[in-house]
Amino acid sequence: MAPVTLMPKKPPRDWAWKRLTEPAGEKRPLNYRKPDFMLNAHGQTVRFHAPHPIVPAIERFMAFVRSVACADDAEDDCWQWIGGDTFRIDELTVTTPQRFIYQEATGEKLKSNESLFQLCQTPGCVRPSHREKKRVK
Repeated sequence: MAPVTLMPKKPPRDWAWKRLTEPAGEKRPLNYRKPDFMLNAHGQTVRFHAPHPIVPAIERFMAFVRSVACADDAEDDCWQWIGGDTFRIDELTVTTPQRFIYQEATGEKLKSNESLFQLCQTPGCVRPSHREKKRVK
């Protein structure tokens, strides 16, 4: 007859609900650093993380712009946008690249009933001088 081998005994499971029912005096040491928590802008508790270096929005914008020759032979080159459909200004504000650069260049805030129309024929041009503001009903 073959010898019987016993399986090693499993360690007891560490259930979180059992730890909650333990008396308060029996604190178990943590084997990791306790995370820091903070409140976000909406008042929700979130895990704290080290802040990353913040690059100004205009620098991030210009990283997605390349200068190309204008399709209608204008004296100044077009700024072709190679990014996505939207541009995030800060944590809460998202807009179109055309509106962002127009507002930055002119210093005026566009109203919700105002739109920008492109004057040149270059697709994706975001140069503020190639845009015209019009009121839409």
